[in-house]
Amino acid sequence: MSSVESSAFIAQLENITEALKECQNAKQGKESCFGCESFFSCDLRHSYVRLVYIVDLENKTKVLKECQNAKQGKESCFGCESFFSCDLRHSYVKAAYDKMCEGEDKGFAF
Repeated sequence: MSSVESSAFIAQLENITEALKECQNAKQGKESCFGCESFFSCDLRHSYVRLVYIVDLENKTKVLKECQNAKQGKESCFGCESFFSCDLRHSYVKAAYDKMCEGEDKGFAF
């Protein structure tokens, strides 16, 4: 994904965050969705959660690619001496899984 697309996701996340805070204050007078009657069906909350995971994955992807290029000069972790113990790679894999599941535990173990 290009930095323009990533910036667009960040801008969307900022806009939705603001709208979500306004909704929370209007409905409950607090900065939380818990207790709201629309908690499970709220499109605004679902959009926020989805974008949080997209932005997190974008950030982790950028950091991982920078490491790959710095260590190996290519966009791959294969061949890296830290392949199995790399915290960056594990963080990226977790972010990818979280994005797919939107943070819910789906019973997959790494």
